[in-house]
Amino acid sequence: MISKAFEEKKTRSQKNLDIFNEAVKAGEDALNKCEPTPMVVEKHTNMLNDNSPVEKAWCVPDGVCGFAWISLKANTPSNRSFLNDMKRAGFLGEHGKFSKSYNGGYQYWVSQGGQSMQKKEAFAHAFADTLRKYGITCYVQSRMD
Repeated sequence: MISKAFEEKKTRSQKNLDIFNEAVKAGEDALNKCEPTPMVVEKHTNMLNDNSPVEKAWCVPDGVCGFAWISLKANTPSNRSFLNDMKRAGFLGEHGKFSKSYNGGYQYWVSQGGQSMQKKEAFAHAFADTLRKYGITCYVQSRMD
């Protein structure tokens, strides 16, 4: 017979995996609804002078290029529980969905959304909002490329 403690641990692990899957789904939904502001890239005849005539222009419909990620630290019981369960599922580490952060803790890099920073940010904010709904402390960060 399986012990009650084992069943509770299994149930908690499954709950955390369900939270992760819900967060990914929320992120993907937000990404699909995102309508980025297009970016125009111009090539001037004199690349060192923005006032020189424009030689060629391109429209980038997905807006600026960049990155977004969600940072988590194991500094609260709910965060430790979540991260431990992600580790058990093989989601932490070099080849997992979460990688070690330079600032401590772990980070989930948004791979969805191509190069669009706005789409990646939409995903990251929805993902983080879902984790926070379950008491998991996390932060969204992004940078333009």
